[in-house]
Amino acid sequence: MVLKGSASYTFNDIRRPPNDNNGWGFLGNVLLLPVSWMFLDSVSVDGQENLAKTNRFIGSVQASYNPIKDLQLSATIGLDEQDIRQDQTYPAGIYYSNYGYGGFRGIYQRRNQQFTYDLNGRYTLSFKDLTATTTVGAQLFDRTRVFHWVDKYQYETPFIMDIGAGAEFESASEGKLHVRQAGIYATENLSFMDQYFLTLMVRKDYASVVGLQAPSIVYPGVSFAMRLDKFDFMPSAFNLLKLRVAYGETGQLPGTTDGIPLLWEAEPSAYGGGGVVGVVGNDEIEPERIKELEVGLETEFLNNYSLEVTYYRLMAKGSIIDFNLAPSTGKTATAQPFNVGAVEGWGVEALFQARPINFRNFRLDFGTTHSYQFNEVTDMGGAQPISGPYDVNYFVEGQPRHVFWVRKVEGALFNPDGTYLGPDATEERHSAGTPIPPYTGSFYLNITLFKHLKIYGLLDWATGFQVLDYTKYFMNYLGYIFGSNNPEYRTLEDQLGITDWYDDVETYAPGSDEYIAAAHAYAILDTDFDWGYIYDADFLKLREISV
Repeated sequence: MVLKGSASYTFNDIRRPPNDNNGWGFLGNVLLLPVSWMFLDSVSVDGQENLAKTNRFIGSVQASYNPIKDLQLSATIGLDEQDIRQDQTYPAGIYYSNYGYGGFRGIYQRRNQQFTYDLNGRYTLSFKDLTATTTVGAQLFDRTRVFHWVDKYQYETPFIMDIGAGAEFESASEGKLHVRQAGIYATENLSFMDQYFLTLMVRKDYASVVGLQAPSIVYPGVSFAMRLDKFDFMPSAFNLLKLRVAYGETGQLPGTTDGIPLLWEAEPSAYGGGGVVGVVGNDEIEPERIKELEVGLETEFLNNYSLEVTYYRLMAKGSIIDFNLAPSTGKTATAQPFNVGAVEGWGVEALFQARPINFRNFRLDFGTTHSYQFNEVTDMGGAQPISGPYDVNYFVEGQPRHVFWVRKVEGALFNPDGTYLGPDATEERHSAGTPIPPYTGSFYLNITLFKHLKIYGLLDWATGFQVLDYTKYFMNYLGYIFGSNNPEYRTLEDQLGITDWYDDVETYAPGSDEYIAAAHAYAILDTDFDWGYIYDADFLKLREISV
């Protein structure tokens, strides 16, 4: 018997400034409004504390045993345990708009524990040029998450900010999550003359997140490969030339609570504690099923060069999409997940690596990768286009997943006297691109001098995708009260005579070519529409240089 083990432990102690979509943060105060610290004074911003301490342990033990020749039994037990405590403090004596000078303190704690069990047996049988390896096994995953938090405010002094010293209670809660998955699988690997390779696979999965009425899930798979370089007619320059083809199925599991028909949660009120609907799930929910066919070629030639090319097609059926429920259902105006629709896609991936120079004191390696992918929503199950957060990204038949699906702004409308009236926008929605790049690539260069000096560089790029600039959007959106903090937007307002931000900006005459051009540019930035804030996001980055 052979025993192996591994373990790792990490500890993080992090203090993070308040940022992101946060009016009490540094960036929010500087970027979003024309007067710094209009949301909150800089002393208050700097006085906040957001501390997070994390402990994480990852370990595993593996045992293998050969009771007879060619039979190997293996068992692996793994543990991933993590706990995090986050403390958020707004000290007393410093003004915060929600709490005055009384301060605030919140504590959040979470513990996550996952056990992984893998049991399998493998038997190898050989007949002259044929080798067959049979593997049968089972995997089990057991994950538990426990969390709780408490928030209190109105403290007497910044020197005693213990959670118990807060005079006013804001909120407190706790929760527990327990998710289990299990799978049994079998694999048959056949090798003939070390030239032909066939693999047959099947897996059956069970998961607690699947609806109670849904059956277990079976995923089949098959792959075949052939070494063409073994044939006598192939040139000797090829060290390896392999043609491969594979078909397989997998699935995307539902969300943790998607399979629970009705889940209640506690809610405090002026009349005492009560229960409200927290989740409206679907007890027939199943995993999204993904089928993929792949064809590829691998080659090594002239000892120093290699090339891999893969083409694939995939189809996803039963995509999990949330449908908003009408209040008349009595289940609250929330969303319920369903398996509907289908998505099809294809792609090409290529990798080339070379070592054109290989001397004792100088070696040069380089490589490049290229990937192109396309997908399209082919069936929505009769549903209308379904939106994601912020009503910007959608599932739409005939469009890629998560397409920017927004009303298009054609330009400006004008009053009879030539003054600006507003944006000329379409009633129907149009595609403004996709946030997922269809083409990505990279290039690396590795130079070794005198065996000990290594110089490495990495470039990567992506093209054909778009990004929504919500920072610029909010800079303009908040302008209806305080004025935009975007110089381009303010200049256009001055040119149209709407405001008078700058003394050196000319106000154009209505009806003039300059006025019309400024009006069209201003209409594109109207914050009632997202069209003008979606931009091409192509990039080329020097990702790394190291010596």
